[in-house]
Amino acid sequence: MACPARGWDEPKSNASRATIAVDDHVIERIQKLKQIEIVVRAGRAFRRYKAVKSAGSDALVFQSVKNGAPMRDHIVLCRHTKPAARKLGIECVNWLVLRRSCATWMDQAQVNVKDAQGLMRHSRASTTQDVYTSRWCPNRSARQCGN
Repeated sequence: MACPARGWDEPKSNASRATIAVDDHVIERIQKLKQIEIVVRAGRAFRRYKAVKSAGSDALVFQSVKNGAPMRDHIVLCRHTKPAARKLGIECVNWLVLRRSCATWMDQAQVNVKDAQGLMRHSRASTTQDVYTSRWCPNRSARQCGN
């Protein structure tokens, strides 16, 4: 998670104060990051940095290489998310697109709206249904799909 503009101690709502489940393979990859060293060219010399400065249980996933500070959300998007999306042939990616895609995929998979609301950290189920999910209907206009 990137550093939100309002800071780490101020969640947008009480629904945001929750622990999330993460697959074991994600935890394994994060553990491997703790062993990686990044080499940066500095003039004629090279500087070596640990990929993860702080490896405590409450440490950030996306930390700056130089000092372990939180990375701004825009930096994470531009350096990591957008390049990965381009490799997959996806051009338009931002945090809102990712959130709406997640909500839409849960809707298509017929996930219970209360479960989707909890995963999206929305305080109301109507926000998840009305704002974040979109229905795509082949050969129909957006109006006929309910959008």
